[in-house]
Amino acid sequence: MQVQRLVLAGGLAWSVWRAWKTAWRDTFALLAAGATIGFFLRLITSGAISADRYQEGSIYDLAWIVPYLCYLSAALMAPASRPDASGVLARSGRHTVVVAAVPVPVVGNGDILFPQDVENARARSGCAGVMSARGVLIKPWLFREVNEGYRDLTADERVAIYRRYVTLARDLLTVPVRD
Repeated sequence: MQVQRLVLAGGLAWSVWRAWKTAWRDTFALLAAGATIGFFLRLITSGAISADRYQEGSIYDLAWIVPYLCYLSAALMAPASRPDASGVLARSGRHTVVVAAVPVPVVGNGDILFPQDVENARARSGCAGVMSARGVLIKPWLFREVNEGYRDLTADERVAIYRRYVTLARDLLTVPVRD
């Protein structure tokens, strides 16, 4: 397993080099940093597990948390797709090619900010579903609108949703400590 992580870190380092003069350099650098840090932290954690020193909720859990935080940060800082001269989003055909090439359901992504973007992406690409990053960070109720239609939320409703969102994120990222 460590060999796979080392190959991943090496491949991402190569991607940083290839993207050095592009807008993607920092995104790939953060991915490479996360994979490299994860590789070394998991080596330490594997040693702790072998020596029977590992405890759930201990500092060793950072071996899983830190890389994912790097990946999340990289996803949030990735350059947005820009429309080309015809107004079509860059790389919009990539999902169509994948859908045609593989026998499994494909989930599309990219610039899903409004409910109509979901149906447009599915119709354009043939994807089985879509996911959203920025759109849901901006508007956590995006998929509720897709399913139930637009509803003008009050300020109190929006604040309640954001509070719940922050609580769930905090609970996900907090390392439990044993007494």
